[in-house]
Amino acid sequence: MESSALPVPDWSLDGIYKRHPHPLLSPSQRKTETDKPSPKAQTQKPKQSLKMHFTLTTTILTTLLTLTASQPLVARDASTVLSDLAKINTDLGTLSSAVSSYTGGLTAALDIQTKEGVVEKDLDQATTDTNAAAAFTAGESTSVTNALLGLKPDITGAIDALVAKKSLFVAAGVSSIVKLDLQNLKTKTDTLSVALQGKATATDKETIKSGTVDVDAAFQSGIAAYA
Repeated sequence: MESSALPVPDWSLDGIYKRHPHPLLSPSQRKTETDKPSPKAQTQKPKQSLKMHFTLTTTILTTLLTLTASQPLVARDASTVLSDLAKINTDLGTLSSAVSSYTGGLTAALDIQTKEGVVEKDLDQATTDTNAAAAFTAGESTSVTNALLGLKPDITGAIDALVAKKSLFVAAGVSSIVKLDLQNLKTKTDTLSVALQGKATATDKETIKSGTVDVDAAFQSGIAAYA
């Protein structure tokens, strides 16, 4: 009986490669073309990142807008202005008292200058609140006008005291500062007066204007004394 011939294996490199592709790689290391991410998948990642960034930005903006909207607005009306005028009255009294009791010296003079700076800030705040307020009613206009006229004695009293103490301020070397303070107070008082006239009734507007003329005369007298 003839025995059938067994096929002889092809041990050439081509034959080995045909039977065992990538013979030096383990099965887990053999990557097929299907394992590679598709072009579509590669382009989706940046889009997803952009979408997440947009969503995060939108969330932050929404939160900020919500917080801003929840902040209560500060109402500025005649009552606010009256409160400002009351503070001016108090701080003017403090300034007048400090000037009247001044006996000389640079330290005490600088303390007076600090108190004067507080009055300047008070005047600025009153002007800001007046400009932000609605036009005064007749009753509000009367109350504000009376409060403003009530400042006149303290203003003129402080000016008179500064003039009386001139020699002491000159000796302390601060006479030029006193003059500048008087000029600043006059300017800020006039600015407040104009703002109040714009909110007051026609009658009270004229009253405020007339009272400001008297106060300006006192300021001019004090400024001239330090010229």
